[in-house]
Amino acid sequence: MMAMAALFLALFPANLFASNMLASLGDFYISAKGGWANPGKMNDNTSYYLTDIEIDSNPGFHMSGAFGEIKGAWRGEIELAMQKNDLYQWTRTNTNGATSKEIVGDVKIFTALGNIYYDFKGIPKWTPYVGAGAGGVLVDMGSVKYASGSTYVAGEANAVARGIACQATFGVSYEITDQFVWDMGYRFLWLMDSEFKAFPALEISSHNVTMGLRYLF
Repeated sequence: MMAMAALFLALFPANLFASNMLASLGDFYISAKGGWANPGKMNDNTSYYLTDIEIDSNPGFHMSGAFGEIKGAWRGEIELAMQKNDLYQWTRTNTNGATSKEIVGDVKIFTALGNIYYDFKGIPKWTPYVGAGAGGVLVDMGSVKYASGSTYVAGEANAVARGIACQATFGVSYEITDQFVWDMGYRFLWLMDSEFKAFPALEISSHNVTMGLRYLF
């Protein structure tokens, strides 16, 4: 009995320290989302002198997974995401006019972002939010060719570009249970420094609408 009491007294400070550490942490969560993604036109106006290049895309899909922590009204997370969009037209405009060509293939965008959100609490169950994030991006256009031949639009086979990605987002979440939260939001994704052989200053942005779940633990 005395031995058990001594062991309790020895472990009590460690238990107290661990409890205080846990109390200082917020709630953790994992999330999964999917939805609609629309980059619209991708533009490069520096490929050639007095030339503007536009690449047109169809709407596609977006999916992501994240791990984060909640501290009061703030949330921080690390998010991995990808989206895929089919491309269908390449247009070059210069002083002689515009020339368009049909293209086939798709563009894939992979991002690893650090995001921060602010939740507007106070409404039972419903929580509007705003957020922003930044990180790295990889853009894959290696499969895109002109429909009339075997030439790669991005200048070479297996063409990928790496750069910086930023995003701004807003949305609303709904507390289904104490652990499950439904989320729907809009995000504007902007990619910088995505340089390909044929497009040294390709500008890409995307309007994405997402829906998913967060699991708190």
